[in-house]
Amino acid sequence: MAEKPPKPVVSRAGTISVLTNERGLPTALRIDPRELRRRPQDLADEILAVCQLSATRAQVAFRRGLVEQGCTATTIRGLGLPTDEDLARAEEKVYGGEDEPPPTWLRSV
Repeated sequence: MAEKPPKPVVSRAGTISVLTNERGLPTALRIDPRELRRRPQDLADEILAVCQLSATRAQVAFRRGLVEQGCTATTIRGLGLPTDEDLARAEEKVYGGEDEPPPTWLRSV
């Protein structure tokens, strides 16, 4: 079965889009020019939060793959990979309890 390519994580406002590896290092980043008017620290904080969410999603997907391959719970726990509950908390932090916005928010389609 072919693995699906990861989807970028989009900020709450839809103006920042990031794709990272499992460690949270960005491999693709899109910032709407309007974001550049914000305080640099605020923008950096939001980019970091979206990168962390992207990494958590990638790690949870990896964990699920290990489960599907039959790895034991002890082995998976030993890797320290985040759980679905950790992912829910990370999404709550970025989206504030709302569902992920459509990737077309605040951008022309």
